[in-house]
Amino acid sequence: DFRALLPINPSFVWLPDPGSDRVTITYSFPNSAPSYQYDRYGEGFANSFVPIGGIAEVQARRALQIWEEASAIEFIEVVEGPSDIVMGMYDFDLLGNPRLAAATAFAHYPAPVLEDYGLPGDIFFDFEAADNLGIWLHELGHALGLDHPFEGRILAPEFDNGSHTIMSYNAITDKETIGSLDVAAIQFLYGDPNSDPRPEHSAMFRFLNTQTNVHFYTADAFERDTILYNAPHYKLEGPAFAVPETEGSLAVYRFYNAQRDVHFYTASEAER
Repeated sequence: DFRALLPINPSFVWLPDPGSDRVTITYSFPNSAPSYQYDRYGEGFANSFVPIGGIAEVQARRALQIWEEASAIEFIEVVEGPSDIVMGMYDFDLLGNPRLAAATAFAHYPAPVLEDYGLPGDIFFDFEAADNLGIWLHELGHALGLDHPFEGRILAPEFDNGSHTIMSYNAITDKETIGSLDVAAIQFLYGDPNSDPRPEHSAMFRFLNTQTNVHFYTADAFERDTILYNAPHYKLEGPAFAVPETEGSLAVYRFYNAQRDVHFYTASEAER
């Protein structure tokens, strides 16, 4: 039963936007640890912070997309400033908690109405685990409010595995998607994706070429991930703006100047 994955505390969920059934959750890959993490986990652990990047960032974005497509949640990236979910890598050996120090990753449950709870939604990865999609899906599940199937309400043993739920401890590291129980639980908390149509737009991602100090733009998620994998001198700055996907939209053409290693953009067919 998917109810074994629901949070024990009903407050551990993200709240809908005012006047709407939609739940919008912001996330970020900051360049430094937020100040409140120093208060919660100490200076040594917080100072070990390393930003999420490369393959780890690709896997994080895939996990966000998988959970978003399974529900009526809309994730929005924040490049600068506070966000609901903050993600980073740390040296777990510097944690004062032996149980957490032995983990590969952990996440805080959402608790937007409990001010003293701590760090709602934040996700922490040890350095050696951040490239694993299954662990990202598991920890993001916690950040959205889902519980383990062996705590609180107990899931029947035959369903406590990665084939049915990514929240299981049994064989999740080799999983690349969520299970049917995860889909049922996340839709119970946040709604069916078909019940609240998303805006007809996609994100335009902006990279900074740190060698030329020139920006590069793409709306292609595959191209974005390819750059993250293969071109470390391109720094992803996040979505720059939304691109409409409706009929009658104006096309923008992109040219590459191989001599100067820069791109040129134009919406003029004559100029093209």
